[in-house]
Amino acid sequence: MRLTIIFKNNLTEGQRQHLDKRLSALEHQNDNGPIRSWNIYQKHLYAFINREMNIPIAIAEASGRPISTPGWWIDSEFRGQGYGNELVDLLAGQLKTEGVIGIGPIPIVSYCGVYDEHSIKLVKRLRGHFGE
Repeated sequence: MRLTIIFKNNLTEGQRQHLDKRLSALEHQNDNGPIRSWNIYQKHLYAFINREMNIPIAIAEASGRPISTPGWWIDSEFRGQGYGNELVDLLAGQLKTEGVIGIGPIPIVSYCGVYDEHSIKLVKRLRGHFGE
């Protein structure tokens, strides 16, 4: 795996600064999902660290227990490279360790529908981890 999942609160200062810069980048101004709640909430927020570069390239929010309704965001520089598959696999494992037993409805809210097809596949992959 190229990614590691960590809790938001476990980001280093350098990782936090890098992520803040990417989340506020012009190309992400119309992105939806956890990017909108990242600086508001503290619980059930995760960062995905690229092991080789030691930087966060994605985030996820997964509120609700024992049924969770997660959402995720991947930095535009890393989209279309298979990181989404790793993200949902890691997220599923993390959620299971936290007692999540199922996945609730996940709305697809990508900007202008650009990533809808990919997002639908990731939702199906995540649900597969929970036997859905």
